[in-house]
Order: sequence, then structure tokens, then C-alpha cells
Amino acid sequence: MARVKHREVSSVVMAALAVVLMATSAAAGLGGAPGGNGQKLFEFGLLGSGPVTVNCNPQYGVCSASLTAQVSGNVIGKQATFSEAMTWDSTSDINSNTQGCSIAAGSGSIVTKRGDQIDFTFNGLLCEPSPGGCPSNLNATYIVSGGTGRFATSVGSGNFTQNNLFISGNAPADSNAGSPAVGNGLTAIVRFDGLLTKGRAVPTSTPTSTSTPLPAGSGSIN
Repeated sequence: MARVKHREVSSVVMAALAVVLMATSAAAGLGGAPGGNGQKLFEFGLLGSGPVTVNCNPQYGVCSASLTAQVSGNVIGKQATFSEAMTWDSTSDINSNTQGCSIAAGSGSIVTKRGDQIDFTFNGLLCEPSPGGCPSNLNATYIVSGGTGRFATSVGSGNFTQNNLFISGNAPADSNAGSPAVGNGLTAIVRFDGLLTKGRAVPTSTPTSTSTPLPAGSGSIN
């Protein structure tokens, strides 16, 4: 994969899409069922978008991408910051007549408006509609590995999708809905659908060993 192929989306279409994304996010269920280790289990979903930077080394076929997006969702609230970095090897593509895919992996974090952080890792397939260009769609699985604040002991997993689009024009931001402004260039729409635990974990007690005293007059056997 040597070139970058993207789809162009008008600013009007992107603005309408942002409204749909935020409305879907607001309608997500909150959950709160009892989880393991004394925590509560929540349905975890987020949606948002932000600019993507892609770098590929044509000599070795190794590519990397970084993304910073503004997202909103249940559990994390509005206007959270989503950061992600991933890599893939374009020399190990899985190609067909209709698309080309590479195995991608990476890690990232989600920081809420109040400063609490969720850390995650992910891996999956990064694909484009036809072989010959950089992938434009990621379908992956994420795993939450903790964080800070109220997410310090959180665990969870689910589906992670990222759709990379080339945006022409500017779509205005909706500050009330928490949707980000969309500018010119390569932009990604990200989505999480899964489960997440939240709350103070119950400390795990460590069993204490007790010794039984030997009867009087007993000793070691020589």
C-alpha cells in the first residue's frame, strides 16, 4: 500500500452526520448492573471525530497513524478527548478483488472533561475498498486496562470502529451537543460499543497462614 485513498464528504453531509452521532450517543443506555469485585458494570459507547496523521515508510512498508478526537458518550460524558496511535505492516496485506486489509494494533486513552482517564489497547483489520492505497476503515476489538480517577480500576472490552474520510470544507461545531468542528483534510469518525466497570474496587483480602503448635515434648525427628 503506497498511496492514500480517501472518500470526499461535503461539509453539509458532515454536519448532518455529527448531529446523528451525538443524538445516538445521548440515547445510549447507562447500565449500572453489579459487576465483579464490587464495581458496577455499564454499557460503554462513544462517538466522535478528529484529524488523523498517517506516515508510511515505502522502503519497509511499515505505517503508523495518530489521532486526537473529541468524543461524547455514556459513562464519559460530553467533550472528552480520545487519543490513539497504531501501526500496521503494509507488506503483509490480505488482498482480494474488492479490498485490501492489514492487521493493525495500537493503544490509546480517553480523558473526560473532569480529567479522569481510561486506557485501552486494540487490534483488528485496517481495510480500504480496493488494494493499492492506505486503509480507510478499522474494525477492531478494544480492551480497557485501567486508567486514573474513577476509572483507575476499570476493566472492559468491546468493538472499536474507525472510518477515515477526506473532508472538503468546514462543518460547524455544535457546542451544546458536544460535537467537534470538522476541518479540511483526513478525518476519522470513531465509535466504541462495549462494556466497562466503574467504581471503587473491593480490596482483595490475603489469607493469613496459621501454625499449629507442636504437642509438649515433641521435637524434630533425627
